[in-house]
Amino acid sequence: MIQDAFVNMENMLELMEEPIEVKDIPNALPLMALHGKIDFRNVSFHYTEDRQILKNLNFTVNPGQTFAIVSILLM
Repeated sequence: MIQDAFVNMENMLELMEEPIEVKDIPNALPLMALHGKIDFRNVSFHYTEDRQILKNLNFTVNPGQTFAIVSILLM
């Protein structure tokens, strides 16, 4: 199980080293998110029916915030 976790971590680190494909044009103005928000209500997710990852998750992302969900798959 620990070895699998290390392999997954190595794969994630390799992914972070991938070159960025989408780039801003030169002299692009910064994106200013001043209004709005994203609400997630009762979000559920699973890869297979017997292994639920998220169940009835609720959260709000306000303008300017960064939010991440990281799931570690342990077998």
